[in-house]
Order: sequence, then C-alpha cells, then structure tokens
Amino acid sequence: MTVPTREVRIPIDAGTLQGDLFLPDGSHALVVFVNGRGTGRHSVDDRTVATQLHRAGIASLAVDLLTAHEQQSTARASRHAGDPALLTHRLLEVVQWVGGDASLKRAALGLCGVADGGVAAMIAAARLGGVVQAVVSVGGRPDAAGPAVLTAIKAPTLLLVGSRDTENLARNDSAYQHLRGERSLAVVPGGGPLLEEHGVLAHAGEMAAAWFEFHLSAVEAFA
Repeated sequence: MTVPTREVRIPIDAGTLQGDLFLPDGSHALVVFVNGRGTGRHSVDDRTVATQLHRAGIASLAVDLLTAHEQQSTARASRHAGDPALLTHRLLEVVQWVGGDASLKRAALGLCGVADGGVAAMIAAARLGGVVQAVVSVGGRPDAAGPAVLTAIKAPTLLLVGSRDTENLARNDSAYQHLRGERSLAVVPGGGPLLEEHGVLAHAGEMAAAWFEFHLSAVEAFA
C-alpha cells in the first residue's frame, strides 16, 4: 500500500526534530507514534503498526524524538534514549506543533506507544487531557507511568500485550486496574515480549487500528 508521505521538521528548544507524516487519502484522524529509543522515524515496529492504520484511513506521524545532534553523539544518545521525562517533553512539543499546523489541527488525535514508548504516551495523555482522544500501548510497560498518571488519563486506552509474555501481561494488568476511563486489555495471540513472531505485530496493528478507528472521529476528512 503506497501512502503519500511528507517529511516534516519540527522546531523545538533544543533544535529540530525530523519526522515522516503519512497521509492516506481522506484521512480523518492522526496518530502520533512514540518510540522509546527516541528514534522512531525509521522504526520497523512503528511502521508495521502504522501500515494497518493507513488501511483504515488514519494518518500517522513518526518522529525522531532526539535531535540529529543527540543521535550523532553516542554518549548523549545513550543518556537520552529511553528517558521517559525527556521523551514525554518532546512528545508534548510535537503535539503542540500538530495543533499549530493549519493542515493537521482539525484532525482527531491519538497516541501510540510501541514498546518502551508506551510510558511517554501515557504521561503525555494524562497531561494533555481532552486534546488526546485515544491511546494505544503496544507491547510496552504502561505500569511504569505510575498510578497517579494512569488514573488521570481520560482518553480511551487500549493495552496490547503478547499472549506468551507472562511477565508483561501481569504488568499491563496492573496498569489496567489503575485506569479510570474507557479501557481495554487485549492479548495478541502467539506474541512474546517483543511481538517479533511472524505476523504478530501486524495483528497487533490491526487491533490498534480498530481501536483508533472507533474512538477517533472528526466532522470531515482533513487530507
């Protein structure tokens, strides 16, 4: 499936973030992907999930939450990558940019955290309130966001975890118990800790797409 793509550059206090904006024809919603390594623009996992969203007519934005300078410096990148506080701050800056872009500000907004990116997605959703209309965590550890954050999330939230990932299933169940809004904990058949088994991540993407398609609505298409 070929989807029109636009490279974007998002100015932030620390420099510029680079991203790829995928715009299926007739898009009615936008999902921002959050990668725990801070370099999600070329993440195969993120793109596998995003492909399923595109089939449902949902646009996606994959952004490197680390600047090029931070990525080029091994020492700095290793210090920043996986830092939930930094990644959350950058994600908030990205959402602010989306809200200021004339072509995107009308889109219903969702957040999708893949693996460790789920924590930043949860924290951002709690802080943004009604700005975010749906959240999905794919194979992550949303419990690490903490009970106070999870309780504060108002957006409908889907937690996806592999059926063979026993340890992470317990952690996701703990997070589920703290969520107070509309929520669901779904098991991806055959999936291990990384959901890397053949076809498993694509299946998780289909489940995420169904959640976003149901909960993200707009009066009219924006693309």
